[in-house]
Amino acid sequence: MPLIPSRLHPGRTAQVAALRPLCLTALLVPVLLLPAAATAAMITEFPLPSAASRPLSITVGLDGNLWFTEFSASNKIGRITPAGAITEFVVPTASSSPRGITAGPDGNLWFTEDSGDKIGRLATPPSVHLSPASGVLASTQHFDLVLVLQTQGLAVVGGQVVVDGIDVTAGLARCGILGTRFAGGATFRCPGLTGGLLSPGVHVVSVSLSFSDGSIAADTARWQIDANREP
Repeated sequence: MPLIPSRLHPGRTAQVAALRPLCLTALLVPVLLLPAAATAAMITEFPLPSAASRPLSITVGLDGNLWFTEFSASNKIGRITPAGAITEFVVPTASSSPRGITAGPDGNLWFTEDSGDKIGRLATPPSVHLSPASGVLASTQHFDLVLVLQTQGLAVVGGQVVVDGIDVTAGLARCGILGTRFAGGATFRCPGLTGGLLSPGVHVVSVSLSFSDGSIAADTARWQIDANREP
């Protein structure tokens, strides 16, 4: 049935035409004002090792990790990897109340000491990250294997890349292309690979590098190779 009858006295036609938009508005406004359905948020929480640490500020480091301040008596700078692994570093000045933190152009982390009246600098250790990171690759997918390095001015004196327990370092060394990142650090890239080089299933890829100061950096990725056919 029409919202407004169409059979009306000819003299009322114009009035009815003017009322139609108002009637539609009256019907639609309550619908538009209904509360939107809540969107479920996927939240994961990572407990800190130090109790009552009061994490205050957080920033992204050039090493790809997240760095944060612990303002309370724990008096630490924390690092959390994208995978959720947490490491804490004690500030030398007791009860300094580290507050703000940011990544400097030198690759280090710079932070303020609210009670210590100081600016602190935390030298980030050398790091290496694998790309692609853990995830799903189609067997027909083309990709480059890349090692993203933050050397902190140190020389790489040794290294190993292992796939499912097999050392593939020599093969990657033959195809590798060195690069310099504008954001700092370096890359080692082996181009033109495909997911078909590995059988369908889960494969573990790990890299370990040693540096001139004796430090070691490592990373691991888990690739799920899915069989795929393309015309």
